[in-house]
Amino acid sequence: MPSHQITPAPRPRLWQRKWFHDLSVALAAGLAAGLIVGGATVGATYELDQRMADRQERLEQERFDQAERLERERFDQAERLERERFDQATVLENVRFVRDRAGNAAAPKPFRGLAFTRAGLAGLALGCSGDDLTLCADFVGADLTGANLSGTDLSGADLTQAVLTEATLVGTDLAGARLAQAKLSSARVRGNLRGAILWNADFTGADVFDSIFWGADLTNVNFTDAVGLNPGDFDDACYNNWGGPPTWPARFNAPDIVECG
Repeated sequence: MPSHQITPAPRPRLWQRKWFHDLSVALAAGLAAGLIVGGATVGATYELDQRMADRQERLEQERFDQAERLERERFDQAERLERERFDQATVLENVRFVRDRAGNAAAPKPFRGLAFTRAGLAGLALGCSGDDLTLCADFVGADLTGANLSGTDLSGADLTQAVLTEATLVGTDLAGARLAQAKLSSARVRGNLRGAILWNADFTGADVFDSIFWGADLTNVNFTDAVGLNPGDFDDACYNNWGGPPTWPARFNAPDIVECG
């Protein structure tokens, strides 16, 4: 019988061995897990860095906005102070001008539209008489807010549309003066307004105690909330039909005011 030689089975390659396969699988799983963890770590680090950068940027913007706001406030304050100084200087110059003309009956008194806010104009002789109105004090449209005109002679003066809000006119002579559309709200008016023209004047909340309105033209005057009115202070006062009678304070015993003849 022929003899047969037995050929041994080939040895498996390295990668074909089970332990190598198991090790490769383990290494691959570990690598994958590492990549996942690493990726998550990188992502978390990036997100944290981004948040810190955004926060830093926000803080920088807030500091910039605050600095800009403070700078704007300082500028506005400086501008306001400069404007106040300019206004005060203007008022002082206007007061000097009035005082220079006061007491001179022959000198024109053109104070139209000038600013006299909180000015001291007490005791000045600015009145006029006669037919020459060019010598009468002209305060048309002037700002006399809070001004002190106590004891000042403004007889015959033109204060049409003048602002006399919160002004003090104690003992002021306004006989024959024109105060049409003048604003005297909250003013202290204790003077002589005989024959004054007061069309549409506003005395809202004014103190008119002891003021004399005899023969004054009270067409559409507003006395709402005014105090110190006395019916006897309005003898011979009148109003024009085109504007109507004055508006009196509530519960005031209003005098009989007739139409102007």
